[in-house]
Formats: sequence, C-alpha cells, structure tokens
Amino acid sequence: STSPKYSEKSLISIARENVDLSKFAKEGEADEADEADDQNSDMSDVIVKLKAALGEKVSDIRVSSTLTSSPVRLVAADGGLDFNLERIMKAQNPDYTGSAKVLELNATHPIMQKLKAQPEETDQGLDALAIVLFQQARILDGEMPEDPTSFIQNVNKLIASGI
Repeated sequence: STSPKYSEKSLISIARENVDLSKFAKEGEADEADEADDQNSDMSDVIVKLKAALGEKVSDIRVSSTLTSSPVRLVAADGGLDFNLERIMKAQNPDYTGSAKVLELNATHPIMQKLKAQPEETDQGLDALAIVLFQQARILDGEMPEDPTSFIQNVNKLIASGI
C-alpha cells in the first residue's frame, strides 16, 4: 500500500517499526543505524531471555536506534495497525484484541546493561522484570497494565530483590 502524501512528501507513523530517521540526524549521529545493528547482536542474549519471558505478548524484540531515556517502547509491526487506530477499534468493539507489537530496547539504558551483565544462573526475577518492562511500555502508550494487581506484585518483587 502507498503512504498518504502531503506536498509530495510521504507520511508515515513514527509509532511503526523500521522508521529510518538517519537522514534527520545531526552531524556526528549518522552512524546510529550501524550502531543499532551492532547493539542488536551485542544484546542477543538479553533479547532471547526477554522473548522467552514475554512469549506471544510481543511479535518481536529488537534494539532501538531512537530511544534515549526510556528502557523500552512498543511500536506497531509492519502491516499492523497504529495505536490510535487500535484504540478506535477497541472503542467500537470491546472484544477487539489488536495485534502483538514489537518491543524495542534501549541498549544503553542501565536496566538493559544490568541484564546483559547478569549471568544466566542468576536470572531470578527475569520474568517479573520482562513483564514490568512490557507493561511500562504500555503505560507510556497511554494504556493500563493488563493486570494491575500482577503488575504491582512484580514491581514489589523487583524492589525486594534489588534488581
């Protein structure tokens, strides 16, 4: 399908995966796409762990080239509906579940660095952390956690464990 246009410029949603912002980079930031590829392979163990913990809640997990302060964000997969369109669909049909999103990671965030450095034998709390990160991304999109009680229990578990 073709993108809508304005003044002969294609319009695309920033909430989609694979949005290339490199042509808008300031001087010295042009190599960020290459860095993201390197970080993807560098974070592969973390990605595998998070995929195992989240299962089908997300369609994929990858390193973001655009996140700066948040540890994670959700983006619409190619061909998936934009978040606002999904909200409209849910308003019209409460049974509408939408499609699984892509979870993008900020490889430089301290949480991701801690996960990367964590030996596999000490992966206690990883499931709780994965769910909290996923729900945090939902909250940033204006959604409520799927299960607020479970979300709070997982946050408390993480606080108690010092993760």
